[in-house]
Amino acid sequence: MAAKVLHFLSLTFFLIHFSTAFIPQDNYLINCGSSINTLVDENRHFTGDSSENGSSYLSKGKSISLTNPIPSLNSSVLYSTARVFISVSSYKFNIKNVGFHLVRLHFSPFSSPDYDLKNANFVVSANGNSLLCNFSAHFTMLKEFILMVNKEELEILLMPTRDSNFAYVNAIEVFSAPKDFIIDEGMTLISPTGIQDFKQNISSKILETVHRINVGGSKLTPFNDTLGRNWIPDEDFLVLKSAAKIATTIHPPNYQPGGATREIAPDNVYMTAQQMNIDNRPSNFMFNITWDFPVRSEDSLHFVRLHFCDIVSIALQTLYFNVYINGKNGVQRS
Repeated sequence: MAAKVLHFLSLTFFLIHFSTAFIPQDNYLINCGSSINTLVDENRHFTGDSSENGSSYLSKGKSISLTNPIPSLNSSVLYSTARVFISVSSYKFNIKNVGFHLVRLHFSPFSSPDYDLKNANFVVSANGNSLLCNFSAHFTMLKEFILMVNKEELEILLMPTRDSNFAYVNAIEVFSAPKDFIIDEGMTLISPTGIQDFKQNISSKILETVHRINVGGSKLTPFNDTLGRNWIPDEDFLVLKSAAKIATTIHPPNYQPGGATREIAPDNVYMTAQQMNIDNRPSNFMFNITWDFPVRSEDSLHFVRLHFCDIVSIALQTLYFNVYINGKNGVQRS
C-alpha cells in the first residue's frame, strides 16, 4: 500500500552560512539527459546519466536524452538537458545507510522539435510509494521529499499517463539524511477538534517540503546550506509587517548536545529573527506576529517544524511567549 505524503513546512524562526560539509553515506546527484559531469554551486558534483558511470542507474525502459535548443542564461546548467521516458522506466540506487533519505526531483520544461515538456503528464513513485500523481510542470519546479528507505535499493519510477505518453526529469538528488533529522517522538497533532499527541509513526510517512522559511533573513541558496537546501525570506508571508521587527546577530549559534545542528538548519538561519515591534503595538493586548502560508490541500496533514535561538533577550530565561497554529496553542511559554 502506498504511503501517504505528509507535507513539510519548516519555519526558521531564529536561525546557516557555508560550513563544514555534511558528507552523506549515500549521495547520488544525477544530471539527467547529459553525457558530462557537472559542478553545481561550487561544491556539488552531478553525474550525467548518459555517461558511462551515470547510465548504470537507469533501468531498461525506453528513454532518450533531450537538449534544450534555447537554454536560458539565467537558469541552472542542470536544466539544459532532460531525460524523456517513452515507457515505464526507473532509476535504481544502491543504499548503504538504511534510514531517512532526501529525494529531490528537478523539472524545467522546454520545447524541442520532438517534445514539448510542458505537455508531459506522469506519475513518480519511490519503492512503490507515490510521490507525484498525474504531474505536469509548466515552469521550473523542484520537488523535495523526505522518506524512510528500509531496503538496500531505492527505485524511483516514472510512468507516463495516457494523456501524454511520456515523462521527463532534469535532475535527481538522493542522499542520506543526517542523524536525528526526523524524530518520531514528541510530536503534537493540532486539528480543528483540539490538540493531542501524534501517535502515528512518522517513519511510515513521506514528507513533501512545501515551505522552508528563513525568518528575518535573506534567501539562502544551496551554497549556504550543508544539505543543499533553499530557504526563502518570510516577508511575503507576514500578515502585518509593521508588527514585526528584524533582529540579527553576528555571532554563530552555540549548538548544544542533543539540540539542533548545522544539518537541521544552517548558522545563518539562527542568526536572524523577527521580534514583536512594541513601538507599533496596538492599544489592545492581543498583539502578535502572524504568518499566513498557503497550502494545497486542507485534507492533508502538515508537519510544522519551528527553529528557535534566542538572540533577542538581554538575559537568559527572561523571554516567554506562546505559539498558535490555526488558532490552537501549539507551544506554550517557550
